[in-house]
Amino acid sequence: ALEIPADLSDDKDVHRVFNETIKAFNRLDVLVNNAGASVWTNGTADNFLEILDKSLAVDVKANLTLIRLFEPHLKQTKGSVVNITAVLTERPQKGYLAYQIAKLGLEMATTTLALELAPQGIRVNSVSIGVVRSYAVWDIPEFEKATNNAIKYTPLGRNAEPIEIAKGVVFLSSSDASFITGHNLVIDGGLKYNIGSDFLFK
Repeated sequence: ALEIPADLSDDKDVHRVFNETIKAFNRLDVLVNNAGASVWTNGTADNFLEILDKSLAVDVKANLTLIRLFEPHLKQTKGSVVNITAVLTERPQKGYLAYQIAKLGLEMATTTLALELAPQGIRVNSVSIGVVRSYAVWDIPEFEKATNNAIKYTPLGRNAEPIEIAKGVVFLSSSDASFITGHNLVIDGGLKYNIGSDFLFK
């Protein structure tokens, strides 16, 4: 394993991730774009555009840059791309407009690139997640209340474990999914069918 600490809102760091990965392994079979910038703020807040720029830089620009850089290597291995997005693109939440715009953009990139890269044998899919028991939700205001509310609105009665998301990614990356591209796999315990616009804090 190779650990590369990086700020994916910094274009130089994005290129460094690519260069160090290829230097270490000289190939790539699967690219998983899991970075995200989730900051709570209202869409009319004074700092909204600043937060939107950050979200787009990480969720859209960095991910698209990595796909572009790794494309020749994925072509050689007939590899695949899996982008991590969120059910909030279908069930928007108050205070997360920047994050939701960015994730929706990533979903559109997934379906479009699935068409564009298919002739090269590269599959592109996404995994849309609900609330996961991981450090990524620690930045949510009133963390404990928000995650408990998510459990209340999740039909399966709990938050997802990281391994459950990972298994979905592994499936989409594997030969078992060799004829699947442009697909968004929802792993949320049924959450998206049971929430309103403020379920995290209601």
